[in-house]
Amino acid sequence: MTYIKGHKHSKATLEKIKKGLKGRIPWNKLDRTTRKCPMCNKIYDVPIKKSTGAGYRKFCSKICQYKDKLGKKTWNYNIKTGIIPSTAFKKGCKSWNEGLDKSDPRIQKTIETRRRTHGYRHTEKTKIKIRKARAEQKFPFNDTKIEIILQNLLKTEKIRFKTQKYNLPGTPDIFIEPNICIFADGDYWHNTKEAKIKDIRINEQLKKMGYKVLRFWEHEILTNGEKCLEKIIATYGQRKNL
Repeated sequence: MTYIKGHKHSKATLEKIKKGLKGRIPWNKLDRTTRKCPMCNKIYDVPIKKSTGAGYRKFCSKICQYKDKLGKKTWNYNIKTGIIPSTAFKKGCKSWNEGLDKSDPRIQKTIETRRRTHGYRHTEKTKIKIRKARAEQKFPFNDTKIEIILQNLLKTEKIRFKTQKYNLPGTPDIFIEPNICIFADGDYWHNTKEAKIKDIRINEQLKKMGYKVLRFWEHEILTNGEKCLEKIIATYGQRKNL
């Protein structure tokens, strides 16, 4: 019985296979002849094709076949641009821009394309559209442990809030209307040099926009969450009075 990846053929399929293979000579029973390899001059045996009478293999091994291809142009070599596809790069093949100066029109065209595409920045209108679209999306986001602690503390005081305000810089973890942004910073990730610079920049942006920013470290929330809550209530009371 013939099997292909665990699949059993039906009787009708087996009969078709037998009819198709009928009259064919197996590869190991074909007439063989000797041939001389054009690269290493080694004499080797090859089976003869019944239709053409020629041998199957031109070279004795894949190494000789690879050596023959070195330095040769591929079938899809573009004469106008001189660009060889990435699949055709082998040991010994020269790149199309080797030995060309910046004054060459092909190099100038490449530089202009990179300037136009790389480092592209969105306009303010496009940024607003992206923020609006992102705010409407539902992300499978799980709040961190310290964020959940702050949320539970605010719930006990019956203070309404929103989580992950995506349309504001830095995406505040908790937002209390009208303008209180709360961040719960982890002790490890927010303690790096780059993160500190980024957090300062976000704070300045939010303050310029008229928002009040409160940041709490992980160890502060875990050890003394009530003190963090007092700061939030004090800020919330001030804004409420205004």
